[in-house]
Amino acid sequence: EMCIRDSSLFLAKSYYRKGNYKKAEYWALQTNKVNDTIEESWLIFAKSKVKQGQKNEAISILTTYIKKSNSLQAKNLLYKIKKGTL
Repeated sequence: EMCIRDSSLFLAKSYYRKGNYKKAEYWALQTNKVNDTIEESWLIFAKSKVKQGQKNEAISILTTYIKKSNSLQAKNLLYKIKKGTL
């Protein structure tokens, strides 16, 4: 499990950095399927949605994640998305 999770998160991060948001979203989702408690993959997933113009989806995803995790980073990201500063 560790192996799959680590490599899919690595792919999500590198695709996001390269600006390939569709693939970043896909690999972040795969990471979440293996382990849905990894904060970083949720953040990449939401940011990738925003970059593809799916702001409302990103807000909804983060809101759900925050309810579950109470993540400060997710709250900060949500604030940025709502303000339009991402």
